[in-house]
Amino acid sequence: MTKLFAENAAPLQFSKEHTLITKGILIILMIVHHTLDTQFRNQYQVQTFISNETLLIHIVSFGSMCISGFAFLSAYGMTQSLKSRKSVQWNSCFKWIGVRLIKLESSIFFIYILALLYKRLIMHESISALYDNGAGTKFIYLIIDAFGMAAYFNTPQINITWWYMYFAVLLIITMPFLYMLYDKFRCLLLPVICLLPMAVSPLQTRAGIQSNYAMLLPSAVLGIAFAYEGWFGKIQQAGHKIIKLACMLFAVKLTFDIWSYVGREPAYTLAFMIPLIVFELIAQIPILSTVLKQIGKHATNIFLIHTFIYYYWYTDFIYSFRYSLCIVFGLIAVCMAVSVIIELLKKISGYDYLISKIVCKLETLS
Repeated sequence: MTKLFAENAAPLQFSKEHTLITKGILIILMIVHHTLDTQFRNQYQVQTFISNETLLIHIVSFGSMCISGFAFLSAYGMTQSLKSRKSVQWNSCFKWIGVRLIKLESSIFFIYILALLYKRLIMHESISALYDNGAGTKFIYLIIDAFGMAAYFNTPQINITWWYMYFAVLLIITMPFLYMLYDKFRCLLLPVICLLPMAVSPLQTRAGIQSNYAMLLPSAVLGIAFAYEGWFGKIQQAGHKIIKLACMLFAVKLTFDIWSYVGREPAYTLAFMIPLIVFELIAQIPILSTVLKQIGKHATNIFLIHTFIYYYWYTDFIYSFRYSLCIVFGLIAVCMAVSVIIELLKKISGYDYLISKIVCKLETLS
């Protein structure tokens, strides 16, 4: 009989496969957080298998841990990229930043154009009404939104959940600096960065502003640390698997309690727990890991399109599934089907080819 917890069964490197599985989990958390909000559950009389309303509210709220998880994964992957370079100097970083930004913005831009066309031609909704404030800035607002930066400039946006994109853009731009900072100070940087959101949060409240960059920075710097130090492999080699699993489950419970009763800023410092559990356990469960990996492959598209489906245009259809699990996985299935169509359109339209040529051209510049 195959041992589920076989020693040394998993590789010592957190691979792209682990990343996809983790993305699949984070997408499920995101969908739970968005679709099972109290307002929607009450309005559509959603049936859940959890009878304790307080516990359910905490679980749904905890789903927004997905954003810190994505921040961790993004920083981890970019650190691996920077670490593979011979040296990280400012004069060589601009090309690296440019390539990353083009890859990110190309995903946003294509779906943005499709959303505009769908909004106007299929849903018969006015685009002018969305961006026109009477000050002649409609075109400027449209461009800002097309690049996912509307939340940063506090301008009208076609999709309210695209606020995360401005954090992703800022993280790419500042990533070389963060990497060099960690390279210089190493683990001494971690307590300073982890305490930053708790120091910034009261200032934000008084000023009436919100800085998601500062709030998610601890998760990103932890991603840098895990990639730089190789902590996934070191943790895997330390101790017995059953003991480590028990410690991780306790840490997840602690994260949930911190989130529920203390606040999300402290909880974000534990964003590494989900990738770690994937690395130690979930990646070794064949069927589950395969399903999560398929969801993870479509993670970016699902993030960009799911709000259009469940919130803006087809709310009644999604909530007609009635039961919470059916709503969550029904929406994921619909989003994945739409994602397949989007990727097909990118291919047959030549959009993918155009972006790859631009990236290759930029990478070959001296």
